[in-house]
Amino acid sequence: MITLKKEFKTSQIKLNNLGQGETISFINNTDYQLATEYNKWKEQNLSDLQTTFSNYVENGGSWIKQGYREKIQEFLFPTSNEKCAYCERKPNDGGGNLEIEHFYPKKGQGFENKSFDFDNLLPSCKQCNTKKGIKYKIGNIEILNPYKESNISSHLKLNTETLILEGVSEIGKATIKLLESSLNVKKYFDKENNKQKGTLYVRKEIEDQIVEKLENIKETKKDIERNLNNNNLAEIGILKNRLFEKLKTLLRNEIRIENSITATRATIILNHNIFKEVFEYLNLIDNNKYNKIKLIRDEKMQYCL
Repeated sequence: MITLKKEFKTSQIKLNNLGQGETISFINNTDYQLATEYNKWKEQNLSDLQTTFSNYVENGGSWIKQGYREKIQEFLFPTSNEKCAYCERKPNDGGGNLEIEHFYPKKGQGFENKSFDFDNLLPSCKQCNTKKGIKYKIGNIEILNPYKESNISSHLKLNTETLILEGVSEIGKATIKLLESSLNVKKYFDKENNKQKGTLYVRKEIEDQIVEKLENIKETKKDIERNLNNNNLAEIGILKNRLFEKLKTLLRNEIRIENSITATRATIILNHNIFKEVFEYLNLIDNNKYNKIKLIRDEKMQYCL
């Protein structure tokens, strides 16, 4: 599940032209600008949008004209850094191309008036969009809307042993129940790349890459210990800097909002025994460098599930 709306301490911003009582969450000014531009575009084309949509409700067919769909995608997809709002995969990670997902369904359940509301639209990979379909709740419990919930980790947790996403609240459990076969699927045939790439496959792939980097960092720790035993002070200074740079690079390069499955990366790294071991070791040998890494780590903690 995407962590976009908690990563930067979300503020609630109200737009006059969203509609009565509507609010929408934004990561930053870019999202605010995209929503503002979208609503201006929507107002300019409202008559045409409504005509096509009314025909869709009454007779079926497409809910939006060709060209207009692509325009909405231009506004919407950058808000998730081109990732699926549910599984946080990018298109080349097996979920399929991004689509416009309506959290509340376009027709049949009384939400037709929300069909062009920006806060009802989410970028979704084809797999998640297909699995969710027109459902938005299990029983009386609505599933998690990642664009409205600012504390996703209170509902979902990544099990670092199995890499399975688990529900830890009623909302989280409902979300997993509805989207289990896309959020926790082992394999999914990706025709374009001729690979089996389900969410668990992608998480495991990323975990293996991260563990390799962590083991490399641990080797630098061992080098420091060997030189301490030999009292090689000149080499120790070089190795301390190397250890610091490796930790800094790992945190900054792996746990970035632009990356696929950012929450998975953060949760794996910051909870891994090697990271904890090396992090605490740095505190013993260089408190100044430790404090600098701690600042970065504390910033990245908000990505964790």
